[in-house]
Amino acid sequence: MPQRQWRVQMAALLQAAVLLMLAAGPAAAAEPVTIPNFWNPRARLERPDPPQATRPIRFLTDDEYPPLHFAGPDGNPTGFAVELARAACEKLGLTCTVQARRFDTLLDALQANQGDVVAAAIPLTASLRAGHQTTRPYFRWPARFAVRGDKGLPAPDPKGLAEHPTGVISGTAHEAYLRAFFHVTPKTYPDLGTAEAALR
Repeated sequence: MPQRQWRVQMAALLQAAVLLMLAAGPAAAAEPVTIPNFWNPRARLERPDPPQATRPIRFLTDDEYPPLHFAGPDGNPTGFAVELARAACEKLGLTCTVQARRFDTLLDALQANQGDVVAAAIPLTASLRAGHQTTRPYFRWPARFAVRGDKGLPAPDPKGLAEHPTGVISGTAHEAYLRAFFHVTPKTYPDLGTAEAALR
């Protein structure tokens, strides 16, 4: 089977497995919990036949982006995207491996046939979709950046945030996220109302 056709079939298999797992929903809890759902609950995909692979399916991931993909205590890749890939392989009865690489090399390694599937937080751009088979989004960060519309600021990125004051509520996971992943020292506020007033 040609490599591209095999990858398309593999992406369809993983998409079906993810749908099957997410359709089950969360286990019952003492208190109701609202979990974002990016899937149409009425969507029904046929389960494709698994590829006749003579070797394990090779997943590529990065190990520096918790909680999605990172090195666990034993040094092996883990995280939401990695464990979702492993669960899909188990559901489909496939043997899979997970290899960690630098994030900026993942797509090149896929193109060079050093892996079969990328399990990482790759932004879904038009150029990515034109050259690769992708699943539908299954995770989005719950935080959002808000800026004044009259300032003409670019989309938030680490460089842009370093050049402008960034407000956040003190002691929250969002503050820790800004410090760890955007490497900025944010202006902290005691509550959302105070932060919004400072933005205005």
